[in-house]
Amino acid sequence: MGTNIGDNNKIGDNNAIGKNAKVTVKSPPITNPISKKWYEKHPWIYGIVCSIIGSFILMFTFWKHIVTFIENLFN
Repeated sequence: MGTNIGDNNKIGDNNAIGKNAKVTVKSPPITNPISKKWYEKHPWIYGIVCSIIGSFILMFTFWKHIVTFIENLFN
């Protein structure tokens, strides 16, 4: 039994492959699932750790020279 859609288009018993054809798709067996890295498992913690490291680097004193140089460019 098929289903009629629109202008007598039939889906069901007859299809593009043939009458009552069955199509099966086989996927390859999963032998060894890919393990995720630590930062892929815990993206929030990784982001916080990177932020802490970045803020620690920005605390060094040589950044004052860079900031004053950039401020002098725009003044």
